[in-house]
Amino acid sequence: MKKKNKIVSQFIDLDFIKIQDTKSHLQYQIHSLLAKIGVEIEYANDFLLRSDEASYSEKGILQAYATQDSSRCSLLYQGETLEADRIYANTLESKMQLQRPAGTLPSGLFSSIQKNPLYFECEQLLWDHKSLFLKLQNHVTLKEPTLGNLYAKNDVEIEQFISQNKTQIKAIYIHGESLLEREEPEKQWKHSVSCSGLLHVDGVKNLITLTSSDQSQKPVVYKDNEVLLSATKAVVEYENASSYQPLSLSLQGNVTLESNKPEAPLCQAIADRLIYSPETQTIILSALSKRRVLFKDDQENLSMSAREIHLTKDPATGKMQAKGIGQVKLSFTGEESKLFQQLFSKS
Repeated sequence: MKKKNKIVSQFIDLDFIKIQDTKSHLQYQIHSLLAKIGVEIEYANDFLLRSDEASYSEKGILQAYATQDSSRCSLLYQGETLEADRIYANTLESKMQLQRPAGTLPSGLFSSIQKNPLYFECEQLLWDHKSLFLKLQNHVTLKEPTLGNLYAKNDVEIEQFISQNKTQIKAIYIHGESLLEREEPEKQWKHSVSCSGLLHVDGVKNLITLTSSDQSQKPVVYKDNEVLLSATKAVVEYENASSYQPLSLSLQGNVTLESNKPEAPLCQAIADRLIYSPETQTIILSALSKRRVLFKDDQENLSMSAREIHLTKDPATGKMQAKGIGQVKLSFTGEESKLFQQLFSKS
């Protein structure tokens, strides 16, 4: 079906050009258009654009803008609303550019039945409607109930797909500094993950993957009410259900663990891999071949090394209990003590 554009306003100024064909027949074609006061534009069958003024040229270039400081352009799309200072559209290529946009987009992250939209704001949005691709530029904020609040200093790329005639988010990519935060006041629970490399939200597989940057050498850092974790790579898995609680957190490469309760005795660990369940607060630390997990508990005056160490929370006392598996030793070698001191020495 051919996509049509329709412009309605209280005032329209049309500029025509005269075209004469080889048979000397005269035709008139719109060269440009200027619409003022109460402008409404139906664009590409999917968008309804409202603005103070708008212009259109024969090359398919549409520009909408506000003429007053107190007003902004609005864009309605599949039941969601975006606002911007200015909207530029290439109607022939189905591409748009929005200046200082803020609003909501259809989401569907981690669940096809999830109806909550994704709220966003940034300095500039580039939207390729035909390719189902959006690029949010500079000081980006995303807010979504499952995801939480996601902040990025530079660009955020969003890939969409169509399901039941409605667009949903397939993936989100961030290169560079990013911070993901989520708080559950009813549970008095808060967690965050920071990353300086690549953050990839896979809305179909229900995963968030974060990798550290080779240039900055900053690790991926996870923090909640109980623990502070760091690693080269992290994968957060979500259930495809109404629950917004992450199912598990997996860390790989140069893993460190510290307890994150100032009033509690300090627990620390070094490992190659870690699997953490936020719901049960169960942690499994493991080491690669010929390596060992190192664990230290100041309260119990315990130093332990093993191929694998399981940390579980005692439901009666609330204390963390450690269990070593595979060639357990209750002391560190001189080299292990030195490594522990280097990684956890306070600056």
